[in-house]
Amino acid sequence: MKPAPPARFTGLRTNVLILAAYGAITLVMTYPWILHFATHTPDWGGEGSYGLWNLWHFRHGLLHGSPFETGLLLPPYTLNLVFHAYTISRDLLALPLLSVFRLVLTSNLLTLLSFALSGLGMWLLARDLTGNARASFAAGLVYAFTPYRFAHLSGHYGLASIEWLPFYALYALRYFRSGGRGNLALAALFALVTSLTEYYYGLYLIVWSGLLAVYWLTRDPEKQEVLQRTGLLAGAALLAHLPLAALMYWGISRGGWVGRPAGMEMLERLSADLAGFFTPSALHPVLGEWARRAGQGWSTSFAEHTVFLGFIPILLMLIATFRAGRLSMEGRWWLLSFWAFLLLALGPVLHWRGQDLFPLPYRWLAEVPVFREARVPSRWIVMAILALAALVAQVLAWAELRWPKAARPAGATIALLVLFEYFPAPMHLADRSVPAVYRAIAADHQPGSVLDMPFGANDSFTALGGWNPRAMYLQTITARPLVGAHISRIPASVFEAYAGMPIIGRLARIEAGESYGRLQVGADRLLRDGAVGRLDLRFIVIPAEYAAEPGADYILRVFEGCLEALPGDSAAAGYRVLRPCP
Repeated sequence: MKPAPPARFTGLRTNVLILAAYGAITLVMTYPWILHFATHTPDWGGEGSYGLWNLWHFRHGLLHGSPFETGLLLPPYTLNLVFHAYTISRDLLALPLLSVFRLVLTSNLLTLLSFALSGLGMWLLARDLTGNARASFAAGLVYAFTPYRFAHLSGHYGLASIEWLPFYALYALRYFRSGGRGNLALAALFALVTSLTEYYYGLYLIVWSGLLAVYWLTRDPEKQEVLQRTGLLAGAALLAHLPLAALMYWGISRGGWVGRPAGMEMLERLSADLAGFFTPSALHPVLGEWARRAGQGWSTSFAEHTVFLGFIPILLMLIATFRAGRLSMEGRWWLLSFWAFLLLALGPVLHWRGQDLFPLPYRWLAEVPVFREARVPSRWIVMAILALAALVAQVLAWAELRWPKAARPAGATIALLVLFEYFPAPMHLADRSVPAVYRAIAADHQPGSVLDMPFGANDSFTALGGWNPRAMYLQTITARPLVGAHISRIPASVFEAYAGMPIIGRLARIEAGESYGRLQVGADRLLRDGAVGRLDLRFIVIPAEYAAEPGADYILRVFEGCLEALPGDSAAAGYRVLRPCP
């Protein structure tokens, strides 16, 4: 299975056309997003709010202090954001766009670009491997529109931003193959950009690169040269990461690191199930209902357990596996890489439809810091998807060499079938319209913080109160401190302080189901002025869908006689807290 010699370089015009083609396909695959491009985001409105907040706060922080610390969440404390899921590279790309476009449109343009760049990067990588543009285009479809990506786009913008991985792989492989300072510099650059997008993916590249170095050493007779290139690549990547390492060190010194090793129960719960590779996404318009029924009992997390690879790509991968002896040296690397990362995604125990079968190597690898900090084994599948796309390109390129007349229409048919298997229609969209009360708060000249109901403080490890990540997005309108937060890391001391805080502590317990009565309301009224002063509380917002909840009743009774209604609409009621209370 020996493809044509790889093309070393493709023209800028060709690359732009390929980028535009993947962008156009993205708009089809995400329909009806294009009809609401300026007002809706392609997520579910919950955790997707973080992605919008990240773009806004990074720019806000640069203009008013630091993007890596904030006093705008959980006042009066200052939170460190170095280990928050910040998607720094995305935030940097947003800076010039935010000077021209609104936040939602900026985010959507970056998401569209992410899809298109993923296809282009995979196309360049596969073309470098096979020399076949058509086969490489199909590989780009497999990678750019993988169900894994759509599943994480529901809320994890960092994990859905997979565009930089193939660029790193392209230049790392070129460097191992033929050296060159340009290849070395670009590999180090894309390694850094990957880490700045998603820390997890930076860890994955470390493992991928280590396996690649070992593989190349066992296959290349010029072992001294391979060792030298391995050392130079590691050194260049480390040098490129020094600013990030310094930032992390500073973040740790400021109390920004909050974490705990993943226990074996968590690793097993968030591992890929073997059945998941053959179970289509629940978003599929035809197969989705069957997939939801098939996943009952074992697919407990839509984002983490959506690892469907596609029946057509799996078939092509199996052809590559059975014809491994006819693959090139680099071709066999991708085969090895696919199976290695598939194994990692399965976690410490092999599961089939939720049933434990037998232990896997991850059980022992979990003691190694890199694997322990990765926390969610199923996410390793992204590296297997990268390899899968490369294998698809190789099989299609080989088929075109052997049967040129039949392979071209067959390749086009295969590409369409892959898109059908991955199709998440209709795309779920989050309406980012803003209730009028938030505009009123933004226009108010009095300083102070906002309590946006339900109150909630949550990070990757601890939850206090309710669940209200949309408040993070709405803070981008008011630009005021928010009595709440939904970020990746919050110090335990802040959780403890809020849990013991008058009014807010009880409100958090009410959100968790605790009952209250007249005595509790009366007692908390006596503590009202102290709580308001400590939080510098100026505004309370109660969305319409929350108005009948116990938390809303409690807060209105505690602040009875101390609230002045703000102009608004049916979407949310807003109040100015009178200070002092009459």
